Amino acid sequence: MVPQRNGDDDTAQSVLLVAEDDLMQRHALATMLRLASFHVYEAANAEEALRLWHSPLKFDALITDVEMPGEMDGLQLVDIIRSSDQQILLVVVSGLDLARQMRVRSQAFFRKPIETDQLIDFLQRNLGRKKDNGG
Repeated sequence: MVPQRNGDDDTAQSVLLVAEDDLMQRHALATMLRLASFHVYEAANAEEALRLWHSPLKFDALITDVEMPGEMDGLQLVDIIRSSDQQILLVVVSGLDLARQMRVRSQAFFRKPIETDQLIDFLQRNLGRKKDNGG
């Protein structure tokens, strides 16, 4: 079911796509985001995330791990999505120290283990700002 949204949306109506191959980490992160009132869709790898991306859903943010099984990793996913949507908020997470490289590809980098309070705060601030600017 596609979440219904109207012109008076706040971050509680933001739709997030979480791409993470580790089932426990993905479910834990998605649960915390849902508790913060985000609508969350989950993908087990970059290919699944890209299929959801090409669906009728409209995502406000992508949160993706870097290293995932399959033909594509999270960095390739970020590059593909960025090339087709300049408005989406892109967040990369990884156990690797990639912060310097991520400044070019995404708006934020969070090192694992993720401090979910910091991530939620970042999303609320940035998605709220995006909506204030008509995004």
